[in-house]
Amino acid sequence: MERMIDQTLSYLRGDRSDETLRQVDLVAILETVTDDLIDQGAALTFAGPRSAVVTGRRLGLKRAFANLVGNAVKYGGTARVTVAERSGRVIVLIDDDGEGIAPADRERVLLPFVRLESSRNNATGGFGLGLTIAAAVIDGHDGTLTFDTAPSGGLRVSVSLPGPSS
Repeated sequence: MERMIDQTLSYLRGDRSDETLRQVDLVAILETVTDDLIDQGAALTFAGPRSAVVTGRRLGLKRAFANLVGNAVKYGGTARVTVAERSGRVIVLIDDDGEGIAPADRERVLLPFVRLESSRNNATGGFGLGLTIAAAVIDGHDGTLTFDTAPSGGLRVSVSLPGPSS
């Protein structure tokens, strides 16, 4: 119940805390998130440059990517996180080997309290706020979040954020 309340409050405030915008290394954030999941036994890889700086709120970005990468591992079994810089933007691709999300559900899954997985137990899912919060955080950083089919047939989550000079 406490976790649900925390997630609801985070969603309602758009996960915009009093944290100020500053230069943050997105690679360092993603390495922390992936290392934590690997330590928990996740089948997960990370590839990218040594650094990719964006202007943002470190805690909000960490929460967003923890939700996105965590979902990839939870629902896809195996996941890959890749970072690249293109045209003044930092692009993060999160590919998994799961069933993906049907094109008809890709917008709906971003709505609050929507879960595509039908059981309600804590072992298989949350409260339907993780993707909503991630989308709000990414949007709050002038970024985009999209879903597509990964080369493996699973889900590809693409996040594009402006670089520091954008």
